[in-house]
Amino acid sequence: MTAREEEPEGGGERLREQEPEEADAEREAEAPKGADAGLTQEPPEQGSDERPNDQPVEQGDGAETEAAPDEDPEELPQDEPEQADDAPAEEAPEEPGNEARGEPGETGDAILGEPDETVGELREPADAAGPLDLLAELDAILELGRRAPGSDAERRTALHLKQRLEALGRDAETESLDIHPAWPLAYAILAAAVVAASVLAVYVPVAGAALALSAVLLTVLDAGLLVPTLRRLLGRRASQNVVSWGGADKAGAVVLVAHYDAGRAGIAHSDLTARRRAAVGGLIRRPIGGLEPLFWAELAVLVCTLLRVAGVVGTPLTVVQFVPTLVLIVAVALLTDIALAGTRGGENDNASGSVMVLRLAERFGLGDAFGHFDVHVLFTGAQQAGSAGMRAFLKSHPDRLGQDRTVFLNVDKVGSGSVRYTRREGSLLALRSHPQLVALCDQIAEDDNREDLRSIVSRSASDASAAGATGFPAITVTCRDRLDYASGRVDEQALQRAESVCAELIERLDAEIGPSLAAPDEETALSEPEAT
Repeated sequence: MTAREEEPEGGGERLREQEPEEADAEREAEAPKGADAGLTQEPPEQGSDERPNDQPVEQGDGAETEAAPDEDPEELPQDEPEQADDAPAEEAPEEPGNEARGEPGETGDAILGEPDETVGELREPADAAGPLDLLAELDAILELGRRAPGSDAERRTALHLKQRLEALGRDAETESLDIHPAWPLAYAILAAAVVAASVLAVYVPVAGAALALSAVLLTVLDAGLLVPTLRRLLGRRASQNVVSWGGADKAGAVVLVAHYDAGRAGIAHSDLTARRRAAVGGLIRRPIGGLEPLFWAELAVLVCTLLRVAGVVGTPLTVVQFVPTLVLIVAVALLTDIALAGTRGGENDNASGSVMVLRLAERFGLGDAFGHFDVHVLFTGAQQAGSAGMRAFLKSHPDRLGQDRTVFLNVDKVGSGSVRYTRREGSLLALRSHPQLVALCDQIAEDDNREDLRSIVSRSASDASAAGATGFPAITVTCRDRLDYASGRVDEQALQRAESVCAELIERLDAEIGPSLAAPDEETALSEPEAT
């Protein structure tokens, strides 16, 4: 409290200490004069009747608070509202960067129960005239908490984004979905199972090979094909997508996509580990995905167990088998660390992509500026849990979006570095981005002489890879620092560069691909993945 706020409290205490003696003296002086004389000779007493608390206290105690004769009767009624205002001021939300932001359960029910009041305060800076303030929008998202899949902070962020879209003049809704976010623990169990299979195969080769094969298949289904396997047994939570449909009168549609949840922390997810992995990938001229060492180690153990089933034995095989087994033991420790760690702040991954999609939605509206494409907006939840939001969205709307007429533009980690676009992406199976979209990005880089704009191969699962796996044209626009490393920082200039590339890609898509969609032919440029 400020010094000005503390002063009334001290003054009030001094008044209360003096009031009993003054009240007794005045009652002794007034007794022989009668009630009428007391009322005419002590006008300040009438002023004291304005305090609603004076009379009830005097009737109950007979010795408690009566206003002092020399006290200005106007002061105390002014002090009480100031004290009433002080209490909520001390309980105001903590400043950005405070550690309390990492607690997903904080004040979740209160904010969910009063979304208009609380969330509205967070988006006040962006309601001003002119384009959205990207950094103010990003701060508003970060103040809602650390957005783990299925957490209260993730739900608060969904409400916030829904209201931001409505403030831009778009209709928006949330769509609930069930998720299974315990992937670190699931992979740790599978890795431990392969370690056990490696030991078992020395004594019972068939049993060891069967156990290793089962674990490898479950890993491929979960990490490669994004089909939850063992995670289904480890708990279920609720998440949500935020969907805003544009018009429905154009031949094609562009879906602007960004996930708004944040991933887990841990040693394996630290910036230092990511930089070193990117450096090793640069040396071997191939990016290394986070789950690739786990998968290749499991596969190596499986091969060794199958060799034992075939009758191959000896010290060389034992030594070779020991190396991937040791890698898996380390992987179990790292995955357990991730499972026990908290949630990252997610400034770049992917609050930056969320605010960029808001900017693009503001810039292009419902698609009225385009002749061939409507503009839809999708904020996916639980992308960090196997792209659950995108998979649920595609499953919920099988007839609304045509695979040969709908383009998914995924905006992910655009807060730092130079702009990149994917030519392949995926966790274990790197799928090719749509060649027409890659060609348009190549044209932008060539025509604008953008030496810092180039394609990359991303060895991580994304919403674009999930959409591309089902046959939709999709591409991811991202930003990378040196060695194609995505840091956790957010730079406004990087956001502006990403906006420029995304906007030009959409405009060229409408100008060059759009006319083929309006033609009566059954096949379009988007339905011909072989085209270059």
